[in-house]
Amino acid sequence: MVLPTISSIGGFLDARPLYGRDRYRAVRATIPPYPRSLAKKVIEQNLGFFWKGCLMNQGLNRGEILFVYDGMSAMLKRALNILMALNGLYFWAGEPRWIEYWSKRMKWCPPDLWPRIERLYSDSPDKALAELERLQEEVLFLISRHMPEVDMIRATKFDELRVQTTAKRPKLKYIK
Repeated sequence: MVLPTISSIGGFLDARPLYGRDRYRAVRATIPPYPRSLAKKVIEQNLGFFWKGCLMNQGLNRGEILFVYDGMSAMLKRALNILMALNGLYFWAGEPRWIEYWSKRMKWCPPDLWPRIERLYSDSPDKALAELERLQEEVLFLISRHMPEVDMIRATKFDELRVQTTAKRPKLKYIK
């Protein structure tokens, strides 16, 4: 038997069966509420945010715009996984869809999450990075407030490090 994943469970719970409603309801009834232990694990696994200044200094200040947007998307996916777990919602941000719908189902969520996400991709990159940092701080606050048993070391151990812009890209060494 293949065990279901978080993404398939979330989709199954929100499904509208076209056939076999009784069977669907019976199977749906066997799915437990999102366990707190699973939420803790998902949150801890998604706490690896970029070092402070990385996207700005090694991305935007060097003209590496694809790196900036890719990094923003990676950080946002981690934040979404954290928020969904914190709220006990079966969701996987590997394919982030219906974020506006999901954000409305969250009890604990940064205010105006969906409009803020949309602005991340329509504002100038420097404004987007500042907003992303604010969102990250709000997510970390929500974790500390509603799930204090989470080990925050992955989110805090590099706080003192700051990535600086380098004008030159490193030379690659080829091994023969």
